[in-house]
This record gives sequence, C-alpha cells and structure tokens, in this order.
Amino acid sequence: MDRFQKTPKRTPKPGARKRRPPLACVQCYERKVKCGKQSPSCSRCVRAGIAEQCTYRGGSAHQKDVMASPVRSNHRDATPAPRVLSSENGLQPATPPAPARINEITHLRRRGGLVQFYGYSYHMNFYQQFPELRSYIAGVKTRYPGINVARDEVFPPVHESTTFEKHASVPVSAAVLKVMIPSKSVADALVQTYLDRFETTHRVLDRSAFMTEYNCHWSGSMSTTPFFIAQLLLVLATGASFYPETYLQNESKTSIYMQAIRWIDVAESWLTSSPDVMPHSPCAIACQCLLLIAKRANYIQGSSFWTSTGALMRLAMAAGYHWEVNPASHISPYDQEIRRRLWTTIVELDVQAAVERGMPPSLRPNDFLTERPLHINDDKIHKSLEDGGAALPMETMSDTSFQVILLKSLPTRLAICSYVNGNDVAMEYKQVQELAEALHNAIRDIPDWNNRAADPRQERLAVYLGTLLKVYLCQYSLLLYAKFGCQSPDSFQSVICRRARLDASTAILDCYQRLVDDEIVPKHTCQTGLMIATLNICHEIYLSHGPSIGIATSLGVAHYLLGAVENVLAILETRISRTLHGLNEYYLLSMIIGLVKTKISLATRSSNDTEAANRAIQVCTLLHTARASLLACDSPIQPV
Repeated sequence: MDRFQKTPKRTPKPGARKRRPPLACVQCYERKVKCGKQSPSCSRCVRAGIAEQCTYRGGSAHQKDVMASPVRSNHRDATPAPRVLSSENGLQPATPPAPARINEITHLRRRGGLVQFYGYSYHMNFYQQFPELRSYIAGVKTRYPGINVARDEVFPPVHESTTFEKHASVPVSAAVLKVMIPSKSVADALVQTYLDRFETTHRVLDRSAFMTEYNCHWSGSMSTTPFFIAQLLLVLATGASFYPETYLQNESKTSIYMQAIRWIDVAESWLTSSPDVMPHSPCAIACQCLLLIAKRANYIQGSSFWTSTGALMRLAMAAGYHWEVNPASHISPYDQEIRRRLWTTIVELDVQAAVERGMPPSLRPNDFLTERPLHINDDKIHKSLEDGGAALPMETMSDTSFQVILLKSLPTRLAICSYVNGNDVAMEYKQVQELAEALHNAIRDIPDWNNRAADPRQERLAVYLGTLLKVYLCQYSLLLYAKFGCQSPDSFQSVICRRARLDASTAILDCYQRLVDDEIVPKHTCQTGLMIATLNICHEIYLSHGPSIGIATSLGVAHYLLGAVENVLAILETRISRTLHGLNEYYLLSMIIGLVKTKISLATRSSNDTEAANRAIQVCTLLHTARASLLACDSPIQPV
C-alpha cells in the first residue's frame, strides 16, 4: 500500500491558513529532498535536465523556460493570457499572443527578476534544433551523477555566474593610471601585438601619433596626458589577450588575465569618474572604442557588449560622426579622416554585437552619410590629405585595408542581420540568392596580398587579414542559409541552403585552423563565428542521419566533420583554462557531439555517453582549479 494512504488526512482548524504545497516536485518530496529555491520547478530536476517531468501536488507537469544547466529552453510560460484593466468591463483577458513561428529559436533568459532576450543568431540558442538533445542530456546525467557534483563546485548554489565580471568601480586619479603601466619590455611586446592584430582590423588610433607619444612617455617627458595613459592601458590589455603564457613577468605573482582585467578596470574607472573627461570629445570616444575592444578580446562582460556598442554609437552620433561635415564646421581634413575611421569601427562593433546577441542592427545604410575612410598608411595620412586624398590601390595592403574592404559589404550584412534577427522580415529564395551572391563576390574580391608581401612579418599580416575577412563574410553567409534552410519546408531549395551553410561553416573552421597551425593566432582567441559554425556542422550531421538525406550521410564525411568539431572543443578548453569563459559552450558542444555520434551508430551509445560525461566533469574540474588559482592572486584596485 502507498505510504501516503496510511497517514490520515489532515483536517485544518477553522480559520487556519491553508498550508502551502512544497516547492519540490512529488518525486523529490518523497525522497525528502528539500528545495531551497523559490522556483516553479524543482532545482534537482532542473539540474538533471528533466524539469518538464516535474509533477507537483495539486497541479500538473510544469515546464520551465530558463536555463537547464546549461542548456536553455524556449518554451513559453504555461500561464493564462495576461489581463489588462478595462474601464468598461473591469479585468478582461488580453488578446492572446500570436503563435511562434516555425523553428524560431529565441530565448528569454531569467536570473531572478532580470530577463534578457537572445535572438536567432545567438549561438547558444541553436541547441533547440536538436529535438532529442534534452532527453539525451537527462539520460547521461542519470548514468553519471558526477556531472552535477562537478558543476556544483563551479557554480554558487544561488546563481550560475562568476564574479570576475563584477568589479566595483572605484574612482581613480591620473597617478593610478601611470602606476599600472608595466616595464618597457613588456609594454613594447603588448603594444606591438595590438598594432599587428587589432589596430589592423579596428581603426581607432593614428599609429604614427600614438607611437610618438608612446616614445615620449618612456623618455621621461612630463607632457604625457592621462588620456594617452588610459589608451595605453587598454592597448596593453587587448594585446595581452593574445599571450598564452600565464604570467607576463617572471617575478609577477599575478596572472596575465587578471592583470588585463585590472588594466581595463582602472582605465574604465578613470573614464567614468574623472571630471576632465568630456564624453563627446574625440579622445573619450576613442577610449570607449578601445574599452569595448579590450573587453571583447578578454571575454569580459560579453552579455552587455550589445548594449555598450549601442550606447557608444549614439554617443558618436551625438557628436556628428555619422554625418559628413562641411567646410563651415572648421574641422581639419586630418580630423575628419580620423572621425571616419572611428565611425566605421563603431558601426562594425555594433553590427557584430547584434549578430552575437541575436538582435536586429541598430541602424540602416541610409542612417549615416559618412564617407569611406581612405585606403592609405598612417605615416602618409597628412601628405595624402594635402594631395587631395590620393589613396592606394586595393591590391596594395595598407593600414586601413581590412576596414575599407569589409565596409563594402556592410549593406549586404545589415540586410542579412535584419532578416535573421528581425521580427517581420521574410524573404523569398530569390532574395536569398541575391544576398548570397553579393557575399560570394565580396569573398572572391579579397585581394591576395600574400603574394605581394615584402617581408615575412608582412606576409603573416597579409594571411591574417585575408583569412579574417573570409571568416567575417562566411559568418553572414552561414546565418543567411541557416535561417532560410531551417525555416523552409523540406525542398530542393532547403537542401541547397543546407549544403551552402555546411560549406560556410567548414570554411570558418578551416580558416581558424590555418591561423592556429601557422602560429598567427593562439587557440583561445578564435571567436567570431566559431560556435555558430560548429553547431551548424553538428546539425547537418544530425539531419543527414535522420529522415532527411544530406552530404554528411557518408560515414567518411561525417567522421571528418566530427574531427573538425572536436578540434573546437580543444579551443574552448584552452579558453576556459585562461579566461574562465566558455564552460556552457563546451558543455553544450560535448553533449551534442555525443548525441550526433549516437545518431550515426546507436551501438556506440554507451561509449558516447561516457565520453560526453567525462568531458563535462573534466572541464568543470579544470575551471574550478583555474578559478581558485586566480582568486588567490586577485586583489581590488586601491584609489589614490
């Protein structure tokens, strides 16, 4: 007999308050597991990935639309339609929301009372294209409960976020900025890395002017401004992101990652607290650009990247950067050219942020009239402007080559971003073809600077710029084809789109592998388009071994693609050990790989589950150890 039937039913006393049902589900309540969270679903079942199976006393199964450790769900709340106040009939049910579009992958992420939206192109939302993934994860966790134990060591019991991104802003003086600068040998290396790998893609500084002031700083000149010191700290932090070493100097007890965080914190604190900083000044806008670049390079405050770029764009528009100035404005040709570069950098940062967050673009091509920056080297900028703005041919690599070439495809990329993340944007296959052809032409027209490089350093720079341009453009090609292919019925057109997105995805991974193999970039810096390309490859293998037939149906092709995907796991592991970021991506990808391998061969289910569980436990242990090591050397910034 059920033990609940042995206990006489409790009769409440007259006037007594009704007893609140337990927050834990019936299954866990019977096991006497108390749930401490004020949550509509049992925390134990959420961690196990089976929240949909929770059954509560006096109610039915309940579904949850928040992160299920760490896979997120897209289910809408199982609550009645909202009610609005009507002056005639009192409370009336509001018009029910329109049903979700087919294969829409968006997500409302909840943390307490905070709700955040992540749209279609947000890479972590793509797990929803794998219908069997949730049950697969639940099965793996059931067999290997050590996964939850390892995750509990990483995440605090109340929330699932680290504390490294939550540094208190302490007002600092200009003297604190100078104290933070490392030795000249370290600064020289980091500045050169920034100039070679970041200033070549994001034009913020005039190289010649910056290096002149940099040399004056080390010569003991007293004319170095606080703005330059703040810019230098952000340049150092950005350059440090490319160094795989743990420490910058042998005698230092602070890791390079924590040192970069301190440089960023000090510069940001000075920018936000100093009365000498005028937000609309060119120096302040340049510093804000460097701040966003430094944070993104070091994987700091990624969730606020989109809002920060939008705020910076409006700040620049308030200063007139989006408008081509006329002679009556008394702005010199040199300053006007610097404004064009800064505006283009801000636009590119904002568009990339929109794609990574799954948001529509903040502006349209007709919203600004700024001319394209000149294709010239920085040491010739004054002379070129005096000659009427003579520019170098595109076949010659210059300091603005990456920016000028990428800007040509901006209208196409804005249209794709609007289509992928917009609410009411729909396209016919012909329109998709037109955008795809424009991207294809942009990739085809990337100059082959490698054959024209004069020295090995320039040759490596040419390979870096050309490869990164291809990555950026293939990212949009992938998003375009994935959106149309996944939301279209099974047809010849959708098959073409699936093949095209697979080509774009493999091209992105091949580009990164080339840069890593040639030691042009370290593994942990591979970022743009990496995860969305990897997940789309997994999805194509998944579909090819189901009812739908695809190119990955062949076992040889599938195993080759899985090898490329597993290389991404190594990249993510390197990133986690250095920056403590990437655990959710690693966990999700390892589970998807296990699911895909099982889809290919059901006989390997046991070994696939073991491999996925071991990977999850291993990376959680790695993160826990790395975090403890960094916390041991972390210290707050002291104001002066």
